[in-house]
Amino acid sequence: MVSRSEVAFSLGLLVLGVWIVAQALAYGVFGPNITGAGFFPLIAGALLALSSAGTLVRQVRGRTESGRLEAAETLRIGGVVALTALFLVLVERVGLVLLTPFYVAVVAYLIEWPTTLRGHATVWATAIGFAIVAYLVFDLGLNVPLPDGFLGG
Repeated sequence: MVSRSEVAFSLGLLVLGVWIVAQALAYGVFGPNITGAGFFPLIAGALLALSSAGTLVRQVRGRTESGRLEAAETLRIGGVVALTALFLVLVERVGLVLLTPFYVAVVAYLIEWPTTLRGHATVWATAIGFAIVAYLVFDLGLNVPLPDGFLGG
C-alpha cells in the first residue's frame, strides 16, 4: 500500500532538488577557477532530484520496503552518523587526506564486515585509493585547498 505522506515527501524532495539545480545554474557552474559557485550544488541537487524521482516511481508502482529497521541496522546507521561527526571534528587537526582512508574503511566495515583476507584488502585499497583520487581531483586538479592538519605545518 502506498502511503500518501511518503509520496508527498518524495515529491517535496524532488521539487527541492530541482530548485537547487535551478539556483546552482543561476550561480554559475563554471568560473575562472574551473568551477563556479554552483558546481557542487548542481551535483547535489541533481542527485537529490534523481533519487527522489526513483523513490517516487518505486512507491507509485507499489515496490516499497516494509519500512522497519532491525536493531543491527539501526546500530550501523548510528555508527556511521557518529563516525561522520567525529570525522568532521578531527579533519582540520589531522588532515583530510590522512583521515579519509580510516573513515572510508570503518564505514565499509560498519556496512558489512569482510569474511576473507581479500575482502579486507579490498576495503583498505578502496579507502586509500579514494583518498588519493580525492586529493588529485580537488587539491591538484581543481585547486580546492583541502585541510592539511598537522602535516601541513
